[in-house]
Amino acid sequence: MSHDLAVIIGCGYLGRCLAHKLLAAYSQVWLTNRAVTNGRDPILESRCCLIAHDFAVVTSTWPALPERETKADLFCLVPPGALATDASRINLMQWVQQLPINRGILTSSTAVYGAGNGAVVSSETPLQLDSERANLLARIEHTWQRDPRFHVLRLAGLYGPGRVIGERALRLGEALPGGADEFLNLFHVDDAADLLLKFIAAPACEAIELGSDGHPVRRGEYYEFLAGCLGTVKPRFGAATGKSSGNRRCDPASTMVRLDWRPTYKNYREGVRAALGPGRK
Repeated sequence: MSHDLAVIIGCGYLGRCLAHKLLAAYSQVWLTNRAVTNGRDPILESRCCLIAHDFAVVTSTWPALPERETKADLFCLVPPGALATDASRINLMQWVQQLPINRGILTSSTAVYGAGNGAVVSSETPLQLDSERANLLARIEHTWQRDPRFHVLRLAGLYGPGRVIGERALRLGEALPGGADEFLNLFHVDDAADLLLKFIAAPACEAIELGSDGHPVRRGEYYEFLAGCLGTVKPRFGAATGKSSGNRRCDPASTMVRLDWRPTYKNYREGVRAALGPGRK
């Protein structure tokens, strides 16, 4: 892996976590986002090169790029909604083609595997495009992989400090979507950032890899545990959302072997306790 230049496109929750890790490994880190000077993270804003650009807005005017002499490792973490049109996806690819790239990684979602009905899925599992979201993700992946240097990391549900899945609903006493017996696949944001670093550097990897803690949990069990940590009433299910929450079991074993990687937070209990902070059960 080149330790000279890293570029993040779309610096949201995962992007900020990744950027802090990149600062320890690269001499230059560029962050591209719709708004990059909002004071949210003074460390990143002072140490990274900030490039403001919204790829959802199709334009022939590109943001100026700093002078560079080395190839970049590229991480594309743009939300799928920002790439909902063919034009926006082409817009993104035209911009990245200006960069000299070693390898590029796009983060996608396990939603491309469909509702699942409890089935086990891995990075090798064929797509099951049974929703509008799954179809959009597949189109984004297809456009991205037209360049042979570009790979895809499909991620399970991200959580971490300040973003614990279901916390707000439990605190408000709201009904939860889906059923208690459906499976939930989780991935701590810190582990997701570490996996991206492993992926970008791996001498042997596939075009598509899968990121998850490898321990699917039934939704009822997860929310019972979280309610105990928060001290709220027991969860209740049945809220209508208009979309399926999925019921698959993600198995990242082949990715773990290829990338020689293991998660720090091996299951949701370890990760949720860490995300909520000291004093939790």
